[in-house]
Amino acid sequence: MNAIADASRDEIKARADYVDKLADGVANLAAKMDSLTRRADAMFCDTQIEPNYKNAMAAGQDAGNRQMKKEGRTKWNEKDYNLAAETAKKIMGAS
Repeated sequence: MNAIADASRDEIKARADYVDKLADGVANLAAKMDSLTRRADAMFCDTQIEPNYKNAMAAGQDAGNRQMKKEGRTKWNEKDYNLAAETAKKIMGAS
């Protein structure tokens, strides 16, 4: 009976060690993810475009072109024009 109890204790200890290693790994991943998130936020802040007419129009045209291509068309339709105008307004700060 003691051999079984000893084996069970050893198994429990091994599983507890395994769980500890998993917890350390999760904590490590969480720290890396937090670091990457901060870096991505910093990169995004550094790459925001200046809200002027030229940039707003370029971004609007880009948005319209992406939507047109996504839908498999070669010419803009009303949805594309509306998206372009909406995008330009967002960049210029209008609501």
